[in-house]
Amino acid sequence: MLWYLYLASEAGLCVQAYQDHPIAQGETPANGVSRFVAATMRPQITLSNSHDPSCADLLHQRVPELCFYRLLY
Repeated sequence: MLWYLYLASEAGLCVQAYQDHPIAQGETPANGVSRFVAATMRPQITLSNSHDPSCADLLHQRVPELCFYRLLY
């Protein structure tokens, strides 16, 4: 959510509301360190009336590359 809000702000979108009900799969190997191995986000976003919803949808496609890139480094 935070990456999306950052990207929306950079694009000049005014997000009025953001709600999500994600589904995630995790694992805990023998060493006891848990991690997420998959996640599906299902956001519901409310924009100001003057903003284009298709632009908001395109931003969501960029979020996984930012999240998982940050986890790897």
